Amino acid sequence: KRQVTDTLAHNEDHDYVPDFNQEQMMIRRNKAQWLDLISEQASSGLSAAEFCRRNDLNPKYFSLRQRELSQTAPAFVELAPQAVASNNVTVRVTEITVC
Repeated sequence: KRQVTDTLAHNEDHDYVPDFNQEQMMIRRNKAQWLDLISEQASSGLSAAEFCRRNDLNPKYFSLRQRELSQTAPAFVELAPQAVASNNVTVRVTEITVC
């Protein structure tokens, strides 16, 4: 089997990331394509292994991409304020954890 060294985690300018399907043919995917695949797997209801089998993806490489790209995702998402129809707003906080 061939070994592939990927520099995406170390070099953000790297546009393409190789993947090997079962026949060991290299398919090059950019970061956006990997994020789309990861999102598609998450919403498919399939396990990662089954999703990879059905889409001719190397499951170990898929898992590696999933871990690396999830580490680069923003920790917080900005929410837009929404208008409140009433002046009576009640907020109850039962537990707060600050790390």
